[in-house]
Amino acid sequence: CKIAESTGATVLAVRRNGSFVTSPPNHFVLAADDVLIVLGTKRQLAELSSKAGASARAEAEVPASVPGRPRGRGRFGGARPTR
Repeated sequence: CKIAESTGATVLAVRRNGSFVTSPPNHFVLAADDVLIVLGTKRQLAELSSKAGASARAEAEVPASVPGRPRGRGRFGGARPTR
């Protein structure tokens, strides 16, 4: 499963027969019915899709940022402790 080397995308997990293989190693061999859970840029995912051929399809695309969400505030909304 040397997808990261050839596309730059990261395979987070593979769903096979209802079970998940998380962080599959480089020697992991994909089967025809495997479903990949992948993280990457649009360019990396397009490269992966073109290498996978006509049988590949994206079921969901999560944006890198959520519109309307403030940036740079961390998980606590930018609140700073008072002294």
